[in-house]
Amino acid sequence: MMPNAPNIYFELNQQYMQACGAGQQAMMMEAAGNGGAAAQLYEQAIALLGNSMMVAWQSGVFIPDSIQYAFAYSHFSAARVEAALGWPQAPAHLAMALDALNRAIAVNPNVFQYHALAGAVLAAQGNLPWAVQAFMRALQLNPADVWSRYMLSALYSAQGNVAMAGQQFATVQRSEEHTSELQSPCN
Repeated sequence: MMPNAPNIYFELNQQYMQACGAGQQAMMMEAAGNGGAAAQLYEQAIALLGNSMMVAWQSGVFIPDSIQYAFAYSHFSAARVEAALGWPQAPAHLAMALDALNRAIAVNPNVFQYHALAGAVLAAQGNLPWAVQAFMRALQLNPADVWSRYMLSALYSAQGNVAMAGQQFATVQRSEEHTSELQSPCN
Protein backbone atom coordinates (compact mmCIF):
# COMPACT_ATOMS: atom_id res chain seq x y z
CA MET A 1 0.00 0.00 0.00
CA MET A 2 1.46 3.34 -1.03
CA PRO A 3 0.80 6.45 1.01
CA ASN A 4 -1.85 8.49 -0.78
CA ALA A 5 -0.93 11.92 0.54
CA PRO A 6 2.36 13.70 1.07
CA ASN A 7 0.93 14.96 4.36
CA ILE A 8 1.63 11.55 5.93
CA TYR A 9 5.37 12.25 5.66
CA PHE A 10 4.91 15.64 7.29
CA GLU A 11 2.87 14.08 10.11
CA LEU A 12 5.43 11.32 10.68
CA ASN A 13 8.28 13.83 10.68
CA GLN A 14 6.48 16.00 13.22
CA GLN A 15 5.90 13.03 15.53
CA TYR A 16 9.52 11.98 15.19
CA MET A 17 10.77 15.47 16.00
CA GLN A 18 8.51 15.62 19.06
CA ALA A 19 9.90 12.26 20.20
CA CYS A 20 13.46 13.52 19.74
CA GLY A 21 12.62 16.59 21.80
CA ALA A 22 11.19 14.44 24.60
CA GLY A 23 14.26 12.20 24.49
CA GLN A 24 16.62 15.18 24.70
CA GLN A 25 14.68 16.62 27.63
CA ALA A 26 14.80 13.20 29.31
CA MET A 27 18.59 13.09 28.99
CA MET A 28 18.83 16.58 30.51
CA MET A 29 16.58 15.58 33.41
CA GLU A 30 18.62 12.44 33.94
CA ALA A 31 21.87 14.44 33.94
CA ALA A 32 20.30 16.85 36.45
CA GLY A 33 19.46 13.94 38.75
CA ASN A 34 15.71 14.08 38.24
CA GLY A 35 15.05 10.41 37.50
CA GLY A 36 11.27 10.62 37.80
CA ALA A 37 10.97 13.37 35.20
CA ALA A 38 13.50 11.59 32.97
CA ALA A 39 11.50 8.36 33.13
CA GLN A 40 8.28 10.18 32.21
CA LEU A 41 9.97 11.92 29.28
CA TYR A 42 11.49 8.66 28.01
CA GLU A 43 7.98 7.14 28.20
CA GLN A 44 6.68 10.10 26.19
CA ALA A 45 9.38 9.61 23.55
CA ILE A 46 8.52 5.91 23.37
CA ALA A 47 4.80 6.66 22.92
CA LEU A 48 5.47 9.22 20.18
CA LEU A 49 7.88 6.94 18.32
CA GLY A 50 5.58 3.95 18.71
CA ASN A 51 2.62 5.91 17.39
CA SER A 52 4.57 7.23 14.41
CA MET A 53 5.80 3.73 13.57
CA MET A 54 2.25 2.37 13.75
CA VAL A 55 0.95 5.13 11.48
CA ALA A 56 3.82 4.53 9.06
CA TRP A 57 3.18 0.78 9.01
CA GLN A 58 -0.58 1.27 8.49
CA SER A 59 0.14 3.75 5.68
CA GLY A 60 2.65 1.53 3.93
CA VAL A 61 5.58 3.83 4.71
CA PHE A 62 8.94 2.15 5.22
CA ILE A 63 10.31 2.53 8.76
CA PRO A 64 14.07 3.19 8.55
CA ASP A 65 16.52 1.35 10.77
CA SER A 66 17.49 4.64 12.43
CA ILE A 67 13.92 5.05 13.73
CA GLN A 68 14.01 1.50 15.11
CA TYR A 69 17.33 2.37 16.80
CA ALA A 70 15.86 5.54 18.33
CA PHE A 71 12.92 3.47 19.62
CA ALA A 72 15.32 0.88 21.07
CA TYR A 73 17.53 3.53 22.66
CA SER A 74 14.49 5.19 24.26
CA HIS A 75 13.36 1.86 25.70
CA PHE A 76 16.87 1.08 26.96
CA SER A 77 17.16 4.50 28.59
CA ALA A 78 13.73 4.12 30.20
CA ALA A 79 14.78 0.70 31.52
CA ARG A 80 17.99 2.11 33.03
CA VAL A 81 16.26 5.00 34.76
CA GLU A 82 13.21 3.04 35.88
CA ALA A 83 15.33 0.19 37.25
CA ALA A 84 17.33 2.73 39.28
CA LEU A 85 14.05 4.11 40.63
CA GLY A 86 12.83 0.61 41.52
CA TRP A 87 9.99 0.74 39.00
CA PRO A 88 8.88 -2.65 37.66
CA GLN A 89 8.77 -1.85 33.91
CA ALA A 90 12.50 -2.27 33.20
CA PRO A 91 12.36 -5.89 31.90
CA ALA A 92 9.56 -5.04 29.45
CA HIS A 93 11.53 -2.04 28.19
CA LEU A 94 14.61 -4.19 27.66
CA ALA A 95 12.58 -6.74 25.67
CA MET A 96 11.10 -3.98 23.50
CA ALA A 97 14.56 -2.46 22.99
CA LEU A 98 15.99 -5.78 21.84
CA ASP A 99 13.06 -6.36 19.49
CA ALA A 100 13.53 -2.93 17.87
CA LEU A 101 17.29 -3.49 17.60
CA ASN A 102 16.74 -6.82 15.87
CA ARG A 103 14.52 -5.03 13.34
CA ALA A 104 17.16 -2.32 12.81
CA ILE A 105 19.91 -4.92 12.40
CA ALA A 106 17.76 -6.87 9.92
CA VAL A 107 17.53 -3.75 7.75
CA ASN A 108 21.14 -2.60 8.19
CA PRO A 109 23.42 -5.17 9.86
CA ASN A 110 26.60 -3.14 9.41
CA VAL A 111 26.02 -0.34 11.92
CA PHE A 112 28.26 -0.98 14.91
CA GLN A 113 26.14 1.17 17.24
CA TYR A 114 23.18 -1.20 16.79
CA HIS A 115 25.28 -4.15 17.94
CA ALA A 116 26.82 -2.17 20.81
CA LEU A 117 23.40 -1.22 22.14
CA ALA A 118 22.22 -4.81 21.69
CA GLY A 119 25.18 -5.89 23.82
CA ALA A 120 24.20 -3.41 26.53
CA VAL A 121 20.58 -4.59 26.47
CA LEU A 122 21.58 -8.25 26.59
CA ALA A 123 23.97 -7.58 29.47
CA ALA A 124 21.20 -5.75 31.35
CA GLN A 125 18.97 -8.81 30.80
CA GLY A 126 21.71 -11.01 32.27
CA ASN A 127 22.41 -12.78 28.98
CA LEU A 128 26.19 -12.39 29.12
CA PRO A 129 27.20 -14.88 26.38
CA TRP A 130 24.96 -13.16 23.82
CA ALA A 131 26.09 -9.74 25.06
CA VAL A 132 29.69 -10.79 24.41
CA GLN A 133 28.72 -11.83 20.88
CA ALA A 134 26.99 -8.49 20.22
CA PHE A 135 29.99 -6.48 21.44
CA MET A 136 32.34 -8.66 19.38
CA ARG A 137 30.23 -7.92 16.29
CA ALA A 138 30.36 -4.19 17.08
CA LEU A 139 34.15 -4.46 17.26
CA GLN A 140 34.30 -6.38 13.97
CA LEU A 141 32.45 -3.49 12.36
CA ASN A 142 34.47 -0.80 14.16
CA PRO A 143 37.71 -1.94 15.81
CA ALA A 144 38.18 1.59 17.23
CA ASP A 145 35.00 1.30 19.33
CA VAL A 146 36.55 1.74 22.76
CA TRP A 147 33.22 1.58 24.62
CA SER A 148 32.35 -1.89 23.26
CA ARG A 149 35.86 -3.09 24.05
CA TYR A 150 35.55 -1.78 27.62
CA MET A 151 32.17 -3.51 28.00
CA LEU A 152 33.64 -6.71 26.59
CA SER A 153 36.42 -6.50 29.19
CA ALA A 154 33.83 -6.11 31.96
CA LEU A 155 31.77 -9.03 30.66
CA TYR A 156 34.79 -11.32 30.39
CA SER A 157 35.70 -10.35 33.95
CA ALA A 158 32.13 -11.11 35.15
CA GLN A 159 32.39 -14.53 33.48
CA GLY A 160 35.71 -15.24 35.21
CA ASN A 161 37.76 -15.07 32.02
CA VAL A 162 40.54 -12.94 33.49
CA ALA A 163 42.94 -13.41 30.57
CA MET A 164 40.47 -12.14 27.96
CA ALA A 165 39.32 -9.35 30.29
CA GLY A 166 42.92 -8.23 30.73
CA GLN A 167 43.60 -8.35 27.01
CA GLN A 168 40.55 -6.23 26.19
CA PHE A 169 41.26 -3.79 29.02
CA ALA A 170 44.89 -3.36 27.90
CA THR A 171 43.59 -2.42 24.45
CA VAL A 172 41.22 0.08 26.07
CA GLN A 173 44.09 1.63 28.03
CA ARG A 174 46.19 1.99 24.88
CA SER A 175 43.23 3.56 23.10
CA GLU A 176 42.59 6.01 25.92
CA GLU A 177 46.07 7.41 25.54
CA HIS A 178 44.75 8.89 22.30
CA THR A 179 41.35 10.05 23.53
CA SER A 180 40.35 12.28 26.40
CA GLU A 181 37.35 10.29 27.67
CA LEU A 182 35.49 7.04 27.17
CA GLN A 183 32.22 7.66 25.32
CA SER A 184 29.37 5.32 24.61
CA PRO A 185 28.39 4.97 20.94
CA CYS A 186 24.85 4.54 22.23
CA ASN A 187 24.58 8.25 23.00
